[in-house]
Amino acid sequence: MSSAAWRLAGIGLAVLLLLAVGAAGGARLAAGHYRPLLDTANSDLSTAKNGRDNLEVLAGEQGKKLGELVQAGELRERSGGDPVQAAESIIDQALGL
Repeated sequence: MSSAAWRLAGIGLAVLLLLAVGAAGGARLAAGHYRPLLDTANSDLSTAKNGRDNLEVLAGEQGKKLGELVQAGELRERSGGDPVQAAESIIDQALGL
């Protein structure tokens, strides 16, 4: 190989080495910039998931209580008769008459 070929190969290797160092440096800078943003996003995601889980539990409890209220309302309707007499009977029982 001639000296020009060796020189061209050396320049090519130097360019490749500079490109590799530049890519590694760029990746390091990008990681340093985006890591805090990713950590914040992950923390927010965790908070949102916990909040969603709490809301699911509360919605389930609320649905259960609504079902109980509906059943209690249906039981009161089944008493039948005149509402005035039913109220009078309840008041009399409360007063001990």
